[in-house]
Amino acid sequence: MLVGRDAEDPATLNFNTLWAVCHPGKAMESYGEGKDPLTGDAVWGTVRTSRQTETGWVITALSAIDLALWDLRGKAAGKPVCRLLGAERQRLDAYASMLGFSVEPARLAK
Repeated sequence: MLVGRDAEDPATLNFNTLWAVCHPGKAMESYGEGKDPLTGDAVWGTVRTSRQTETGWVITALSAIDLALWDLRGKAAGKPVCRLLGAERQRLDAYASMLGFSVEPARLAK
């Protein structure tokens, strides 16, 4: 699927182009036809015969490839991926859940 494609060009090698190779003639958008995203009626009425949907494994695999391609693009550009995607922040406050860990300041710092 990736041979001969430019991994550094997100316009020509992206999730949609990978999908088209895996499912020729089946546009990804067609899986949303008839489904109302505001009410969810058609979605909740869908009967599933198994835990995985017809496209579930493909989307999981393509997502992993897409993430790897963004990592390669970042390495090639010498920039973090967040910068390639247009992020402007220089600093981000961290958050950590303390469930199951000590909240004593000295132990927390350690």
